Parts: sequence; structure tokens; C-alpha cells
Amino acid sequence: HYSLQQLEAGATHDPVWNAAQTQLRREGMIPNYLRMLWGKLTLAWKSEPEQAFDELIHLNNKWALDGRNPNSWSGVAWCFGRYDRAWAERPIYGKLRYMTTASALRKLDFGDYCDRFAPGK
Repeated sequence: HYSLQQLEAGATHDPVWNAAQTQLRREGMIPNYLRMLWGKLTLAWKSEPEQAFDELIHLNNKWALDGRNPNSWSGVAWCFGRYDRAWAERPIYGKLRYMTTASALRKLDFGDYCDRFAPGK
């Protein structure tokens, strides 16, 4: 579990998540695929989904160029199943679409991205 301050600083064990959070802080946006990964991983790091949602909305509203926009809220809500179909039930995620960094790394190369947006660079 990570505190809101750790999340905001991009100080988790996950380099892709940290890079996405750093890009959000620096540029005010995250590519859509990474935005979904960003949201879904946060869900696994909180005791309650409501806490994850509230903290993602806080980060989104504070740092995203489109924060406080209904479309931006919808993007965060998608991480929690809005506009999506039910999937096979899993621990933590229930019937939400499941995403992991490992699955993302099988599809895309994030090496340059993680280097460019490493926290502290």
C-alpha cells in the first residue's frame, strides 16, 4: 500500500507507473493506455476501491490539463468498470478488466519512456 504522497511523487515499486505519474506531473497528461494501467494498478494498492478512486481523482484534478473535466473523470471511472463489460472474476479486481505492468510490457516497450519520465530526472 502506498500513501497519497508516495503516489503523487511516483515513489512506488513499479517503474512504468512511476513514469506515468511523473509525466502527469510534468506535462499534464498520460497516454490513454497508460492512464488505464495507472488507474488499475492503484486499485490494487488500496484497501478499498473508493479510496483508490478518490486518490486518482485528486491526482487527476491536481495535475491533468483536463482535470475537473467530465471527460477526464470518465477516464478515471473507466478504470473502475464504467463503460466496460464484466470480465472473469479475480481477487481485488472482481469483474473489472485486469491490467498489469507485466502484460503491458509484453505489448509495448517502455524502456525509453521510463528513462525519460523517471522520477527525479
